[in-house]
Amino acid sequence: MLDTFNGVQPDLMIVLESRRDIITEEGIYGTPDLVLEIVSPSSIKTDRKTKFRLYEEMGISEYWLVDTKNQSIEVYRLRETGYTMHAFAAETGFVDSLVLPGLTVDVGAVFGV
Repeated sequence: MLDTFNGVQPDLMIVLESRRDIITEEGIYGTPDLVLEIVSPSSIKTDRKTKFRLYEEMGISEYWLVDTKNQSIEVYRLRETGYTMHAFAAETGFVDSLVLPGLTVDVGAVFGV
């Protein structure tokens, strides 16, 4: 859970080594640097609206949406005005991360295309 007021839990979250001090034995106390959600038919509204806005408000630098139905990956980067799309690919192509330099994901390989 990201905080005591919102009952959401990311599918995957990454905290950079430089901020490792927010990780304790009791949990992560602070904002992760990157969050990834795997979108399913039952979570589409939560992932695309509720969590999108919450992660944006919390200041999470990068938000990835992996959409299994559409075989796509969207990468959003936090700017002063909110999230803007940094990368998108469906079925084929590549997306990359600004938070994790050097991380490039082959979308076709993820979905076995």
